[in-house]
Amino acid sequence: MLYIKVNLTPEIRIEQAILNTGVDLPEDVTSLAVTGTVTDDDFMFIRKNMDKTLQELDLSGASAEWSAFNLGCTGLVSITMPDSVVKIGDHIFVGCNSLASIAIHPDNPAYASENGVLFNRDKTELIAYPAGRQGDYAIPDTVVKIGFMAFQDCCFLSSIVIPDSVKEIGELAFWNCSCLTSVKIPDSVVKIETMAFATGCFPHVTIPASVIELGWCALHHCHVTVHPDNPEYSSEDGILFNRNKTELIMYPEERQGDYVIPDTVIQFGSRAFANCFGLTSVTIPNSVEIIGFSAFEGCTGLTEIVIPDSVTEIGHTAFSGCPGLKSVYIPASVVKIDDTAFNNRTAFFRVSPYNPLYESDENGKLQFRIKSASGEVDVINWTFADGVLTIDGAGSIRDYDDYSALDENATLEGRSPWYNLSQGIKSIVFRGVGKRGIYMFSECSNLASVTFDDCNIHGGNNEFRSARDIIDRAFHGYTLGDVRNMNRWFSEQAPRMLREFKRRSSESVPDGLSHEEWDAILARMIFCFSEMHPPLATADDDEKKAYREKMKKEGFELFCRYYHYLCC
Repeated sequence: MLYIKVNLTPEIRIEQAILNTGVDLPEDVTSLAVTGTVTDDDFMFIRKNMDKTLQELDLSGASAEWSAFNLGCTGLVSITMPDSVVKIGDHIFVGCNSLASIAIHPDNPAYASENGVLFNRDKTELIAYPAGRQGDYAIPDTVVKIGFMAFQDCCFLSSIVIPDSVKEIGELAFWNCSCLTSVKIPDSVVKIETMAFATGCFPHVTIPASVIELGWCALHHCHVTVHPDNPEYSSEDGILFNRNKTELIMYPEERQGDYVIPDTVIQFGSRAFANCFGLTSVTIPNSVEIIGFSAFEGCTGLTEIVIPDSVTEIGHTAFSGCPGLKSVYIPASVVKIDDTAFNNRTAFFRVSPYNPLYESDENGKLQFRIKSASGEVDVINWTFADGVLTIDGAGSIRDYDDYSALDENATLEGRSPWYNLSQGIKSIVFRGVGKRGIYMFSECSNLASVTFDDCNIHGGNNEFRSARDIIDRAFHGYTLGDVRNMNRWFSEQAPRMLREFKRRSSESVPDGLSHEEWDAILARMIFCFSEMHPPLATADDDEKKAYREKMKKEGFELFCRYYHYLCC
């Protein structure tokens, strides 16, 4: 075991410091102690050159920026952090699958460790459990919250005891705990956040009466039993519903055979039946109005779907990944089908002849019924043909009502003139138009490209960035600079989406960047957006506001710079 200690200065960074000790190959080092200031570049060097061989990292004498970097050292067994660190990013230990101990200086004002587990200072939140730790674990009874990704990838954790002090189980808290097959949720828990138990490793979960909030896919395809006194949720034969069973939230993934949905159900939760491979037939009652996001995605055993006359909308990837689907019936009531709803090229579609927007040809291919249209509004001419909407003229277009948000004040008069064509619009071309109104295209969910004054929105060039505000305002009702509308999405939704993008983007990076550089950029974006919303523990109001404004500005700049790669 080779131990070295290095001191970092502005002139001497980690690579040179290791060479100065007489070590030619950094991968020979198994134990490293660092003093001085550690930067993201230093962490990147460690990750790139020492990720499998470095076992011990002692930073107790260093100062470091921890918030945005993912250390990702697969061979790291123990790490010691200094008293100077007051913000640790929630993804810093992702990939450290051998980590058995996280220690922190006892004088640290923000964090504490106990038996190798990381907590906040007063131990009311469990922040990170080392992924390489084996055996059982009992959470201390001081803990009120199990934090974001606290036990993620803890594949050797065999059992856990959650005390009655815990009130909240955070997002992705037990993601990929493959050896943890059961968990008892105490009566004290009131909130279980997004994908907290979404691993497929929990065949059965009991929800106590105390739980009043379940995040998106919080209990993804577990067999669920809900306490009969729970005021918000209910269960029937392992299937999770809301209290009055108007929403089917989650169907057990391992369930085999046919299923008849109760006629109390009006809607499905996101991914309600997703990846239920054993589901061979489903009967959807006439009470259901919307088949939403990924409702039946990945149901490989389905061969036929009959959409009832009550359904008006079939959403994003609703039946995507269903290769066995051979027959689909679309009634007259359906007026919105997302382009991604069906991706099975062999399915034969039968569409009611009374459907105003859709039809099927002699080969059973689903297609938009209206082939062409044209009109004039606000001194603007528009034409629609072959999926392309062309808007031409020197005038301006007024604002319209937001139907995508189900605005209760939206009126028929407030619809755009191409509203009924929304689902057939694949491309939009602007020619010489002045002001673009808000919500002009809020229902165009199948839109693939926009050309604005000879600039393509998917081109990723400088002209797009100059047109960005107008385009975003027209399509979504806000601009990137509109803090009132954008802050909540960027601070709460963008970090989760970027984490998933980061997890899935290991094989490709933007031109001109290395994998390490792109990984660091994504990590920085996640950090900036995460910091926009939560208040800081030690700062007055002016400092909080200035800090969040700084994070927002940096995050937005990165997002706009890589918008084409992230979103197109």
